[in-house]
Amino acid sequence: MLGRLKKIYIPWADYVPELGSIAYHSRRLCFNHIGYWWETIKSEVEVMDLETGVKQYWSDEGVKQHWSNEDAFSVYKLRSFILSDRYLILIWKNRHLTAWDMNTLQKRTTEITFRPEEVCIEKDKVVMFSPSSDPPLPINIWDLNANRVHEIRSSRRVWFWHIDVDGNEFVTFEINWEKHPLEVQRTKWTLTGQPLDRKHIHLSLPDRVKFSLPRLVPKQYTFGHKTVSPLVSWPGYDFMMMDLIYDHDVDKLSLRWIDRALPQKTTFRRRLSQVLTPYISYHWYPYFNRIDICNAASGTATTHAYQLDRREMVTFEKSLAARRQPKI
Repeated sequence: MLGRLKKIYIPWADYVPELGSIAYHSRRLCFNHIGYWWETIKSEVEVMDLETGVKQYWSDEGVKQHWSNEDAFSVYKLRSFILSDRYLILIWKNRHLTAWDMNTLQKRTTEITFRPEEVCIEKDKVVMFSPSSDPPLPINIWDLNANRVHEIRSSRRVWFWHIDVDGNEFVTFEINWEKHPLEVQRTKWTLTGQPLDRKHIHLSLPDRVKFSLPRLVPKQYTFGHKTVSPLVSWPGYDFMMMDLIYDHDVDKLSLRWIDRALPQKTTFRRRLSQVLTPYISYHWYPYFNRIDICNAASGTATTHAYQLDRREMVTFEKSLAARRQPKI
């Protein structure tokens, strides 16, 4: 079911932000304000409590100490941010990260040696991950309680991982997609980077699915003891999408074929999709103004049309006009 739809209109300084500039968690909406590409960018985010309407602004002026005037524009600005029920994580382009405890107003900062493709948070652990790097970069785990960063070092590319904070375990998966059935190395680590256990498993594909190296959608969703990550692939001219699923309780990795009648641009553009449960996912298709809701448990998909408001049309037109402006 689509559920109740609530619209909130946010001032974007006459420009629609890059995708990924909005985060939602626990009835809080987090976003940042940006202007045209040549204007000064506010290096802060706004958090709005949807229940009370109270707004708060978060930044980190201390990051300014780590950059020089000549590279200020390109370095001292937000790259992205993530939100949990307690923490707001600001990721800066100079590889610094700021963690705000929104309950106690306590701030922590750290610096890593690379720009992560994916940053996510599970309880008080921040995971920084770059799955497409070659050679493989270490996975960094930032312990916010101890304010220390630990490394998980794997000799081969890690495609998928799961974190169990309470059990002090981090699970990684290295997959050989050229073999059928797939050859997988599963390794368990402590959250401080010590190896615990390693085993090799074989993962069978559905009978009708045969594809080579897929494109990993660099986004994972953890629901308690289960973690889900989408995969997309183009074998020949066929478009396919699957879910990679790990159940930590039974230590089982599986692939789930998603037989969705969805356009390619919907499923491949991960930031237009959201996985709400291990089985339910929403996919926004802007070209036809519709939302596709997929139920992997029942193998069904439902489409809902979306009627744009006049204010949304005006914003879209301003966005197109801004992008057509010549660069100086």
